[in-house]
Amino acid sequence: MGLRSEHLEQLIEAAHPIRTSGKAPRAEIEGAILASCQGRYLTLRELSRILGRSENTVRQNYLSGMTQGGRVSLRYPHAPNHPHQAYTASPTEERLLQESLSAEEGDR
Repeated sequence: MGLRSEHLEQLIEAAHPIRTSGKAPRAEIEGAILASCQGRYLTLRELSRILGRSENTVRQNYLSGMTQGGRVSLRYPHAPNHPHQAYTASPTEERLLQESLSAEEGDR
C-alpha cells in the first residue's frame, strides 16, 4: 500500500512553495492537501512529507477540520484510528477542483 515514489516526488515538487514557506496561509495548505488527494488516497505520513509539516500538525491543524467539514473522506470511515487510514478529496471538492482547473485553462 502507498504511493509509488515517483508519484510522491511529483506531489512534493508541486507543493514546493508550501514546503519552503515558514507559515503558509491555511487556504493554501488546505488547497495543497485537496490537490494532492484528488483521485487517490494518501496516508498521514505521505501528506506530512508532501507538505513538509509534522504529522501532528497536519492531523490536528488541517485534516481533522477538513474531515469534519466533509472536504476530505477517510478510507476507513468507521475506524478513524485504523493503522492504514488514508485521506482523499471528497467528491464535492474533486468537482470544485476540476471546475477551477477548467476555468484556468479557459483563461489561457
